[in-house]
Amino acid sequence: MGVYNFVKIEDPRYPDLHGLEFQTKDGNEVLYLETYTITKDGRLTLKSNKYKFEPDMQKEGFRALEGALKVVSSEIIDENYHGYFCFYGNNKECKAKFTDGHLESIEVIND
Repeated sequence: MGVYNFVKIEDPRYPDLHGLEFQTKDGNEVLYLETYTITKDGRLTLKSNKYKFEPDMQKEGFRALEGALKVVSSEIIDENYHGYFCFYGNNKECKAKFTDGHLESIEVIND
């Protein structure tokens, strides 16, 4: 177990992967719990959030931290990714190949 980013697939060439939840530790950013999307156009984008920490001081102990991270803004960044991008989930391990920012293929390594 550890921290990871989420991955969504929208590319119409891979309908079997639509709507499934995937995780990854790959990518250009060191952010975690953000969402990568392989778009309908075959691009890899990152939804990057900026957070504000607001603990609920009316609660005691660790309960004060529940819901303490609030999203204050989001931006979609085209990663212009080049190379292999691996992700996993739903009993599948996948490897996407990007060349100069464009998705070439997604290989399901094990199913």
